[in-house]
Amino acid sequence: MIQILFRNVRPLVIGNIGLILLQVVLVWQGIWLIYPDQASLSTPVLTSSTEIPELFLPDLRTLPLSDLDIISLRNGDRVLRLTNTIWNSGDGPLELKAVHNPATQTMIVEQRIYGRDELQLSQPVGEFIWHEEHNHWHFKEFSIYELWTLSPIGGLDRLVSTSGKVSYCVIDSDIVDRAVDGFIPFGRYRGCGKTLQGLSVGWGDKYEYFLEGQSVSLAGVKDGFYVLKSTVNPDSLLLEANYDNNSTLYYLHVHGHNIESIDLEKYFERRCHTGDWWTMRGIICGY
Repeated sequence: MIQILFRNVRPLVIGNIGLILLQVVLVWQGIWLIYPDQASLSTPVLTSSTEIPELFLPDLRTLPLSDLDIISLRNGDRVLRLTNTIWNSGDGPLELKAVHNPATQTMIVEQRIYGRDELQLSQPVGEFIWHEEHNHWHFKEFSIYELWTLSPIGGLDRLVSTSGKVSYCVIDSDIVDRAVDGFIPFGRYRGCGKTLQGLSVGWGDKYEYFLEGQSVSLAGVKDGFYVLKSTVNPDSLLLEANYDNNSTLYYLHVHGHNIESIDLEKYFERRCHTGDWWTMRGIICGY
């Protein structure tokens, strides 16, 4: 249990989950701050909003997907592979700092948020884990890939396959936007170590299609029209400036081992010509 200290009121004791929810609400309302010398997980201190400096939050986004390809496994099942890039367009870096927990033998990760001059906030967000196939440390559950069917009006309809939550070595691998405020020409976060990872402003973390984990199974998936959705920070555990721009959508037509990129206009045109959905003729096709 963790004790939260309010000024001039009796201490309030809540559990870890309750603390995280409280943190999110208080930060969102602009009334919570942990100063560096108070940044212990056991005694966060709340202060008045007039004392809080500006916080430079990251803003995680997913670039359009690329290098899509379908391959066959030895058992005959098809797999859709993809290249995914996550980048930071925010005012501050995404910084992940880990410490070893001897009781659980895990690397507990805290996200560190900076103000104008120094560290202002630190909160637990997950774990670093050792990735056997990549042979280095990853941040758990950083992204997820999902394959959806299309509804008659072009929306996401039914989830047919998913990668599950994917871990990443979160580093500055590619420059995405030099013009964004706060960009530095030489990325700060370079190694896949177990104590520090992150994304500098204007930098992206690119995971190529041939890497383990960069795939969605097509086992049991019929040929047809689909949407491939990629989302960073899927559980919103990381604090960032905007959660509405975390996903990207790729519309595609799957036929055997072939993938065709499509737009919604082409999708509607093809569905209208086939006429196999009565809703297409009534809602979209206009006849």
